[in-house]
Amino acid sequence: MKISDCILNRIIYIYITIPLLIFLMFWLKPVYAAVSICVLICIIVSLFKAKIEPESINIKKVIFTATLLIALLWCILAGIGGLFYQNEPDWHYRNAIMHDLIDFSWPVIYDNGSALVYYFGYFLPSAIIGKMFLFLGFNNDYSFKIANYFALLWSAVGISLVFLKLYFLIPVKDSKKIFICMLFILFSGMDILLESNESISMMIDYHFCRFLYPSNTTILFFCYNQIICSWLIVFLFFKDYKNINNLGFYFVLMFFYAPMQAIGIFLFFFVMCILELIKGFKEKLLKNTIKNIFDLKNILSVLVLFPVIFLFMKSNYMTTGVESLSIEIEYIKFLFIIEEVLIFFILLLPTNSKNPIYWTAFLYLTILPFCNNALAHEMIMRVCLPSLAILSVFTIRLILTEIKNNQKLIKICRQLIIICFIIGTVTPMFEIVRGVTYSSDRNCIIKDEIKTLNNGINSELAEIMLKRDYMTKLDQYYLNYGSLEPNNYPFWKYLAAPKRNRNKT
Repeated sequence: MKISDCILNRIIYIYITIPLLIFLMFWLKPVYAAVSICVLICIIVSLFKAKIEPESINIKKVIFTATLLIALLWCILAGIGGLFYQNEPDWHYRNAIMHDLIDFSWPVIYDNGSALVYYFGYFLPSAIIGKMFLFLGFNNDYSFKIANYFALLWSAVGISLVFLKLYFLIPVKDSKKIFICMLFILFSGMDILLESNESISMMIDYHFCRFLYPSNTTILFFCYNQIICSWLIVFLFFKDYKNINNLGFYFVLMFFYAPMQAIGIFLFFFVMCILELIKGFKEKLLKNTIKNIFDLKNILSVLVLFPVIFLFMKSNYMTTGVESLSIEIEYIKFLFIIEEVLIFFILLLPTNSKNPIYWTAFLYLTILPFCNNALAHEMIMRVCLPSLAILSVFTIRLILTEIKNNQKLIKICRQLIIICFIIGTVTPMFEIVRGVTYSSDRNCIIKDEIKTLNNGINSELAEIMLKRDYMTKLDQYYLNYGSLEPNNYPFWKYLAAPKRNRNKT
């Protein structure tokens, strides 16, 4: 069967915009919703009409089927759908958010007046399915279970699209395509080299450096709602990174799904705009380059869609009073950079020395560990994700792409990077083995003890937050997911849909 890159892109555009469409429809006042949705539809239509070079790959049906099955299995192992072990504490809150999106009317306003404010966009298609069953008379638990099964299906489709996009980014023979999936799943830094006894009890990524560059498997197992669409956006950009017409839209979508990852991809977009401006100046095509930067899709995305999403996210309690960043030099951070970044980039240098994406990823991953503020741990492990996804593509390319006989240096680099890759596989394998171990006890699988964030976001908790480190007490995580006094923020004053009564439980 033949798969067209153009058709694949269109399917991805639909997939990553459906949650945003749902958000605009139900979280905004009718007038603002109508305007925003019209803008979003205009952008999608423009993307569909864009002329791109025809490109397609031939893939055997058995390979295509295997790709879908691997995607489904990876999602099951991640705990999506509640069929396999769910990591804690993250999944307690993921499930509570799903409960609230099903049980409360939209936008979600809790009994004490606080609001659910979080990048929950990825959950919305599944929550709608749950609401439908609730409306039909099924109880909350059953509706929640159906929503989770749909989340598994929705995620498997998303991961399948990720794998198919990788087939275009890493051109190999048909027989090697499945290896692309497996290598992407197993890609990680060499965390085991910095392992400590404390990290083994949690996850190897989080060693005594006190922060982490998570493996692809780790981030899916803990934060699937943030990473699946982010991977799709990164690979859409990476496939045609010189096309700057769509960067504004990509940034807005990334911010909707994962604001910190939007920070992690911004520098890539900025670098490409600067390079295209320089190229346009040299070739006396500067006018065309400026026209591309200020493409209507970019303008509408930045001036209409971005303010809505930004103002919503800005009303989250945790965005207030965040300390400014500073630079902190520590010896251990240099070791971290060497085993997670430097060795890989040195070995990739002969094949990517002229690629600006390669150098931008290297810059990001080298500087991030030295950033320091109250949220440094959370920021580093999220901002790094676009660069890590790009690094994984470069690595898999070198491992699988055929090398000519006269390229001895590249052959040596490939042999060495295979060794590094094998060392890194300990991290994702540890995640999978841990899940298998805990899944033997059915009661340990689903992490659903919280049930709801209702009234958990409150002023008493905020006072505790001001007196102590917010990471020291589990219930303080509640503040990550809401707005304490939403009516004090512009989004809820001017843009938000009116408060509706809570669904009957």
